[in-house]
Amino acid sequence: MSARAYRLINGADPQLRRAAVEIRFSRSGNFYSRFGAMLDVLSESRPDWFFNPDTKNGLAGSFVCVSSGLDASIGDTRITASLSQKPDLAPYSAEDISQFASECDYLADVYCSNVKPSERTRIGFRQFYEADFETEELANQWVMSLNIVAPNDSIATTLESEITNLSFAMTLRAKQYGIRLAIESGQKNALIDRGDNVATVRPHMLSEKQKEVLLQAEKRSAWIKRSRSSSVTIDLDSYVEQPDDDVLVGEFIKKANRETYNKLVEVVEAGKQ
Repeated sequence: MSARAYRLINGADPQLRRAAVEIRFSRSGNFYSRFGAMLDVLSESRPDWFFNPDTKNGLAGSFVCVSSGLDASIGDTRITASLSQKPDLAPYSAEDISQFASECDYLADVYCSNVKPSERTRIGFRQFYEADFETEELANQWVMSLNIVAPNDSIATTLESEITNLSFAMTLRAKQYGIRLAIESGQKNALIDRGDNVATVRPHMLSEKQKEVLLQAEKRSAWIKRSRSSSVTIDLDSYVEQPDDDVLVGEFIKKANRETYNKLVEVVEAGKQ
């Protein structure tokens, strides 16, 4: 069975469109005094990374890697890095995630070599899979078909209403790692291609006339046609708390990317038997 066929769940094909990693450290007094040295190393060895000073939320700065599309932030207690949704909504491949893992490994090595924190306190890798549907009703039906959590739809009948969004989350803890699974359905933002940039609008906030105009714009733009009106997001957060020194960031990312979603597929398929 091909990798793409294996991803099919109950007729839908969720695709990996976003990913993020967070590495937490114990606080180190060396961070601010060594941050300049870290910038020198990065600018010399990786000129494709651009630094943007940022003091919000206690962060010392953020980076954008123009060659890989990676965004990263470095602070005195953590590193975060992410791959945002691609403009054409194309999924990230295993090769993309492997490159992302290597970038995160490198960033963590530069951080640890300069700041020398006493320990890492957490490594977390999040995967955001999205499946697109023509209507909210179809999206909700698909969520319920997974049989992971059975929502009680009698409340909608009692309140003389209908279900528009479904959302639930659970945390699973094993001996060495944990997984937080969250699934949410809802309307997608409409993406309007304006040539040099893209405008994002929320369809449910538009007037009837605006919705008609948006529909005509969607018919004209092949770029927008790839985005259906509703979607389901599967958020998989795999993490290790108090990781040992032999837990490598890149290997953890690749292992979680390779195994976690496939295990979810196995659970859903087993429930159908």
